[in-house]
Amino acid sequence: MADVVSFYKKLPTGPAPGFKKPTTPWGKYKAAYFEGDNASGKPLIHLAIAVILFGYTWEYQSHLKHHKDH
Repeated sequence: MADVVSFYKKLPTGPAPGFKKPTTPWGKYKAAYFEGDNASGKPLIHLAIAVILFGYTWEYQSHLKHHKDH
């Protein structure tokens, strides 16, 4: 029983420390748009824009390769 008591005496007391602010780009993006009161649908708009830009770039590169061969 003394081992259990000594274990619990070593644990920190008081309130838990606060969370650190995220430092990675994904962590900052997640904190800005997904967590807490800031949660919104903007990531869906960002995803749509990314898909459109990726698709346009892919089509443009394919178009250039097509004209290179003919």
